[in-house]
Amino acid sequence: GPGVVRLREPRRAMPLNSGALLGWCQRETATYDGVSVENWSRSWNDGLAFCALLHRHFPDDIRFGSLNSSTPQSRARNFELAFGEARRRTAF
Repeated sequence: GPGVVRLREPRRAMPLNSGALLGWCQRETATYDGVSVENWSRSWNDGLAFCALLHRHFPDDIRFGSLNSSTPQSRARNFELAFGEARRRTAF
């Protein structure tokens, strides 16, 4: 359907530039309160950065202002929301 990203097999594998990807994530999430992307581990441990990335590109699907990361349960809900939306958007 509309807004669904279909993944294709790449013609040839390209090396991942981790630094460039991290920089893109930093720029995409810079305006989100409570999100500070500095690395590939602690910056992602509450689900907010992933939700922020999705909200940035699909603002109608994620109500970012209603999210928090104050408890283990809220962090788990953030991940469930983000992975659920990502799965729905990529048509896996």
